[in-house]
Amino acid sequence: MKRIVIFLGIIVSAALFVFIAGCGKNGNDITGDNSIPAPKIVNVFPADGSTDVPIGTDIGIKFDMPMDTLSVMQNFYFSGGDNMHLWMDSLNQYQNMGGMGNMMDMDHMMNWIDSIHISGEFHWNESGDSCLYIPGTMMPDTDYMIYINGDIMSHDGNMMDMHHLDYEGHMYHFTTVQ
Repeated sequence: MKRIVIFLGIIVSAALFVFIAGCGKNGNDITGDNSIPAPKIVNVFPADGSTDVPIGTDIGIKFDMPMDTLSVMQNFYFSGGDNMHLWMDSLNQYQNMGGMGNMMDMDHMMNWIDSIHISGEFHWNESGDSCLYIPGTMMPDTDYMIYINGDIMSHDGNMMDMHHLDYEGHMYHFTTVQ
């Protein structure tokens, strides 16, 4: 009986140590160690809410540190027009339901936005902290959305901190000129 109590004590202690130590490199683990900074978006162009943006404008994103470019490209979405508005309406419903429900789960939302993504090309600066996205096509007098999902990370593997957002992403909107 004494061996079982000692064994259980060791197991509980080990589990507690792993829990407290955390497993992530995002600098925001349970210990509160913020010595490893999470990357942040410094600037996006066109700015959120911009109007009369010329057709063919490149999208620029500036981060505060070098990024894992593949993670950014895999979690960047650009969409516009009616399809984008339908997606936004559904996202709002998803958030109002507290993320509950079989029809409106976030996997479904991400598959949907992937299907309406406007393809284009990325061009990165040498340091990897800024990129241009050159969209394939844009239409006049159209609302567009830039959506950056929360699964992006820095070149060093630190995850972007977006836990304050329900949908774990950043969204920017602009409208093209007529």
